[in-house]
Amino acid sequence: MELIVSSAEAHINELTLSIFQDENTGNWWLTVGRVQEAVGYWPKSLFPDLSSKANKVIWGGVASSNQNQPTPPMGSGQFASEGDGKAAYFTQTLIAYSLGSFEPLHSDEQSVYDKAKCYSVSRPDQLGELGYHFNYGGPGGC
Repeated sequence: MELIVSSAEAHINELTLSIFQDENTGNWWLTVGRVQEAVGYWPKSLFPDLSSKANKVIWGGVASSNQNQPTPPMGSGQFASEGDGKAAYFTQTLIAYSLGSFEPLHSDEQSVYDKAKCYSVSRPDQLGELGYHFNYGGPGGC
């Protein structure tokens, strides 16, 4: 998956992330970049219910603030409806349905949650072999 961290109508900064389970140790690894440089891992003991697979994968963003303070912007601060080049987005979101086999999400396995007043997310659009692509973000202020 590629995570986009940019401001609206500015230079686009992309970050490729992968999370996968090591078949030998059962640990869950986080890698960064197209060459998948290991950043760290979560020991399998932290996730006893994930011994062989996950039953849910979530992409998105989180914005929080101190109590009684408005929430900050998410992504570029633009709503998902602003589209590419303005809103933040994820692209090439793929799932490992079996070891070493990455596939796009199955269309019946998707749901979208947003807080329309402050943040939004678009329905995922399939980009062929590149997986799904969707926009998200918003100005915050909740």
